[in-house]
Amino acid sequence: GVVRWREGASTAPPPVFMWQKQNYLLKMVSDLNYLARVEPLLVMLNVKAEAILNNPLMLENTLDDRSRDEAAWGEQLEATLAAADKAAMDGDADGQRQADEKARMQRAEFVLMSELKFDVLRQADAGAETMNLAAADSVEASVENAGGGSPVEGGSAAPPSTGVGGPSTGEGAMAFMGARAETGFTGEGSLANGSAGTGGSKRASV
Repeated sequence: GVVRWREGASTAPPPVFMWQKQNYLLKMVSDLNYLARVEPLLVMLNVKAEAILNNPLMLENTLDDRSRDEAAWGEQLEATLAAADKAAMDGDADGQRQADEKARMQRAEFVLMSELKFDVLRQADAGAETMNLAAADSVEASVENAGGGSPVEGGSAAPPSTGVGGPSTGEGAMAFMGARAETGFTGEGSLANGSAGTGGSKRASV
């Protein structure tokens, strides 16, 4: 699946799995939300509409709940795995099968929870990149205004002067460096050194 496809990825957050021009995992989060409007189903399941929204795996908690409390997710997965072990020791094949299936769904739930958080990071990174590009444009304009021409188009920095750059440094070049320092422009996204924690025990990892 998507998790195996991502194995070996060195980026943080991991690459997006696209399907029909959409982030497939994010699409899954709300795939079954329309069921919250099916009144007969709500009556039959004896649940409120809120229990179905953002709950594509139909577990006891929605992904919104899990986003607020990842520790509870880890505890519930551990409890499910313990139930599977006990069923196996008791020779309860049906009980073990049910617990194993529930654990599989809980692991899938964690993948979706993580993708929601990764999406927030990606959006923040995209915003930072936009700011960096704007800063770069401003810096280039400053260099041109200082008389150096566009460095992209082959222009050069302003000739040495006694202004900002001092007697041995081009004023345009110093304006460029100063603008970089003011804006914090580095040319790198905010997630270049980002990481994502997993939480839970090794056994509970996805």
